[in-house]
Amino acid sequence: MILLKRKEDCCGCSACVNICPVHCIEMQYDEEGFTYPVIDEKRCLKCSKCNKVCPIENSEILPLDLNIFQQKTYGGYHKDDTLRELSSSGGAFSLFAAEILKNGGKVYGCTLDSDMKAVHLGIDKLDDLILLQGAKYVQSDINNVYKHIKEELENGRKILFVGTPCQAAGLYTFLGKQKHPNLFIIDFICHGVPSTKVFADYIDSEEKRQGSKITKFKFRNKDKGWSQTGLQLGTYLEYQDGNHIRKYPAFRDSYMNGFLNDVYLRPSCYECHFKTPNKLWSDITIGDFWGVDKVTPELNDKKGTSLIIINTKHGQDLWDKVKGEFNYSEVDFRKAIQGNSPYYKSAKRSLRRDKFFEDYYSKGYNYIKRKYMSAFSWAIYKICSILNTMWTMFGQFIKFGIVGLSNTIISLGVYYLCLFVHIHYLTAYTAGFLMSVINSFYWNNKYVFRNKKERSLLMIFVKVLTSYGVSFLFSMLLISFMVEILKVSSTIAPILKMAITIPLNFVLNKVWAFKDKK
Repeated sequence: MILLKRKEDCCGCSACVNICPVHCIEMQYDEEGFTYPVIDEKRCLKCSKCNKVCPIENSEILPLDLNIFQQKTYGGYHKDDTLRELSSSGGAFSLFAAEILKNGGKVYGCTLDSDMKAVHLGIDKLDDLILLQGAKYVQSDINNVYKHIKEELENGRKILFVGTPCQAAGLYTFLGKQKHPNLFIIDFICHGVPSTKVFADYIDSEEKRQGSKITKFKFRNKDKGWSQTGLQLGTYLEYQDGNHIRKYPAFRDSYMNGFLNDVYLRPSCYECHFKTPNKLWSDITIGDFWGVDKVTPELNDKKGTSLIIINTKHGQDLWDKVKGEFNYSEVDFRKAIQGNSPYYKSAKRSLRRDKFFEDYYSKGYNYIKRKYMSAFSWAIYKICSILNTMWTMFGQFIKFGIVGLSNTIISLGVYYLCLFVHIHYLTAYTAGFLMSVINSFYWNNKYVFRNKKERSLLMIFVKVLTSYGVSFLFSMLLISFMVEILKVSSTIAPILKMAITIPLNFVLNKVWAFKDKK
């Protein structure tokens, strides 16, 4: 029986709903517009199947395949310009989906229905592929799709499922964490899923403003090209009255503005359990090849380039069947994902999120649209974020300077104490230096560069020792240069060099010694 202590512990995949033998679990929307399982306690058998199938509760044991497949990574685009044009990037999804459909299989993916609600849908005709093409930046309703897939697999049909990493993991656990020869699971590089309530209110607002129903919507239109900056990408709205509106860059569209700034993502997206390199629940991972120009620029013709990561031997078999229809090159995995941080890093919870929903409840959509989702509010927020970062860094620098002053006092104190007890001056100087490093390590770790995540203290200490050692050698060279070349007084040179060595020490400690682990 599911007992959610935190909303961050539910990704909304609906695996629990699909597995329940007595159908006593229902996904219900909360006040933010996200679905969570609600159980009819009177009908519940206490069989705990819902807990066993939850991909978050079982995320640490998802990969059961002990023969770890060596991932292969490709960049490229579909040779069919029509399929590529209808896709958000290079047409990778269309490549795999067409292969399944041509062989009598069925493809499950996300579409927007006539009411602009995101739902997972199964298609078995190539002409219907357009329904599933293109990115959808809103969480889809899985409904009973997992059960349908299981039934069709039992009947011997080939199936391709495409969804978010958590939806793909949900299907994997629902099927007992077993690989089926006729099932191919594809996930995509996911930034996070926004609120369905916000999207519904956005659609309603746009329809009222235009006075006509929206019949076609693209979250990301690339008719003006595709590139790393994303400034040419934007939304496309088509109305029943024949009018159409294009909003670009994307931040000019209110909904995309809030989404890209992580204001209303699902709570679990800020602590995603599926940012792992070995995604053995998924045969293939696809996404935009952001950063392609730094890895393999010849694949970027500004029309969209896909990144394809093969996770399993099963996925490799499918890729081998279709790669002839793709212009591609094999690329280095680590280099390829450098421009795709959502592959390995969760979205950062916006500082404005709680206030956003507080205002949403009390003042309505039109108010939060103006305050949090306009281009003006986006610019103000970015400027404030930059200023806040600069102020935080300035505060760190001041604290670092205070620690540095204490280092000097401790170093000299130890040095003179050692001399007083007749210890050799070089040994005394070394002892003073080491004590100042220990002092710096302790206070910088505890107060200056604080971090809630676990750090390797030994590694940090070695780095601190190294950085101060480098700084010391650099100081000696700098003082020598000032005195011997620039003819600066030997009394003044040590003071002048601090204008360079203190910022240098600060940078070495911040970006290297105390750098946060990804």
